[in-house]
Amino acid sequence: MSDAIREESAATIKALHDDGVKVVMLTGDNAATAETVARKLGIDEVIANVLPGEKADKIKQLQQRGETVGMVGDGINDAPALAQADVGFAIGSGTD
Repeated sequence: MSDAIREESAATIKALHDDGVKVVMLTGDNAATAETVARKLGIDEVIANVLPGEKADKIKQLQQRGETVGMVGDGINDAPALAQADVGFAIGSGTD
C-alpha cells in the first residue's frame, strides 16, 4: 500500500526546477519506494530510511554541502528538522 501521488506534484517540481531549485526527498520510507516516486516526479535526490530524529541531522549535512534548505513537514516529529532548515514549511495539523 502506498500514498497516491497528487496530480499537481510533477508540475510543482517542474516549476521549482525552472526556478533553479534542486529538489531532495527526505523520507522515512524505504529506498525502493522513494526512488520510484522520485523517478515519476523528477526529484533530484532521495535520502530514504530516515528516522524522525535523524531528519535535522540530514538537513544539517545538506547545509554543510553549501545547500540552502527549505523543508516541508507535516507532523510534530518534523519540528526539529523544520527548525534546522533555512526555511521551514509546516503543513497539516501537526498532531501525529
